[in-house]
This record gives sequence, C-alpha cells and structure tokens, in this order.
Amino acid sequence: MDTDHSIAVWAWETGSKIASATGHPHRIFCAAFNPSDDSIVTVGVGIVKFWSVTGRLLRGKSGQFTQGSREQAMLSLTISKKGRIYSGSEQGEIYRWKGAEVDTLVMAHEGPVFCLWVCRDGLCSGGKDGKVMVWSLNLKPLVTFDLRSQSTGLDRTRIRSVCWLAKTILVGTIHSEVFEIDIESGTPNSLLTGHCAGKVSFSFVCINVHSLLLFLAEFVSLFLRTCKTAPNLETRPETCIPQLSQVNGLQTHPSKNPKP
Repeated sequence: MDTDHSIAVWAWETGSKIASATGHPHRIFCAAFNPSDDSIVTVGVGIVKFWSVTGRLLRGKSGQFTQGSREQAMLSLTISKKGRIYSGSEQGEIYRWKGAEVDTLVMAHEGPVFCLWVCRDGLCSGGKDGKVMVWSLNLKPLVTFDLRSQSTGLDRTRIRSVCWLAKTILVGTIHSEVFEIDIESGTPNSLLTGHCAGKVSFSFVCINVHSLLLFLAEFVSLFLRTCKTAPNLETRPETCIPQLSQVNGLQTHPSKNPKP
C-alpha cells in the first residue's frame, strides 16, 4: 500500500503489469472485477469507484450516492456474474449499484458489514454484530444466523468472511474459527478452531469444494510442521503468507483463475 493508494492490473501468467493508476485519496479496502464487462470496482474510505482499462491506463469514475452517505468507509464488495454490484458500509448498510449509482439501500447489520458474497441464489453478508444474513438479489431479507451463541467469542464475535456454496455457507470469525452452516437446517457446525494465532481476516475464495479441502489440508499441515520443528516460534498468518498481509484488495479475473 503506497501513499497514492494505487491500483494495478497484473497478468499473473507472466508477472507483468497491464495497467495502473492513482487510486482514492484515502485507503482502498476491496477491489473486484465485474465479469459482465471486464471493468473494475474499488471501495474504500468515502468512495466507490468504477474503472475501465484503456491501454496501459485505468480510467476511474466515482459512484454517485443518490441514497445513503458518502461520509463513511465501504468495507466489503462483491459482484455477481451478471454484473450486480453490492458494497457493505461501516454503518451496517448494504448498497446495490447500477450504472455507477446507488440503486437500492438497506440497513443490514448493527455495525460494520465486514464481508459479502453473491451467487445466483442471492446475497450473503456478515458483520460486526456476529450475524450472517441471507438476502434475495433485490435485498429482501430471507434468513439470519446468529453465531454469537456458537463462537468462543460469544457477544464479541465478529464475522470476517463468508462463502455461499449451494446449500452451505462457510463462515470465518475474528476468533480464529471456521463454521459451516446448512441453510436448510440452520445448524452451524464448527470445522476449524485456531487459525494460527490470529483472526480469519481474509476472504474465502473457493473455486470448488475440492480446492477448499486441499487448501485447508495444506494450511493445517504447514502449521503443524512449523509447530513441530520450531515449538517456540510465534506463528502468525503474516509470517506464513507475507504477501497477503500487506495487500488490502486482491482478486483475479474470473476467467483467468489458475486451475487447481
């Protein structure tokens, strides 16, 4: 993260930079490709911006807050395959964007919306209030799961990551836990407790269930080997994955994801 809060598009196959530009006046928290037109959306403190790639340049257009308030931070962002854009605010709101303008606005959580996930079945959100909420694509509330009674953090539980796959929602909390929620039964099941020595602060990015299981297996295996060979070493996520600890927003183009 530099002083200009720059954004850049890279070709991961070659490691070469395709385009770049000065970003927002303040911090950028999320960046995502729009699969419907290959544009890019970034969100951060006091701004939502829509970008297009022109040669080696990125040209940006600020979003228009026809509803809600610009005077806050946007903390989360997700875009569907059909180009539906949603952002989550520090005040607990979810914004739906259309044509660089706010199309719909709902009050979703008591406190910041830390994470969003959209799929063909709807939208899923997680917040500081310890709740996971499921919405229609038109932002009509469908069901709410309160994880405060399931997490070791109790009333201090914060939801930091969500991933909705078919009838299952994966949830990461600030207390180093990963839960699996069956939407039909509504029962949270603890999959993992103790994600190194810190919070699950990065988003789940799942290509398929097989890839997720491989990731979890490799992560746990690496952690156990580290503890065995260096029992006095303080193992932190940023020591395991130093690149990610310094990046606020990172996403690969949906059509360019490397195959597992």
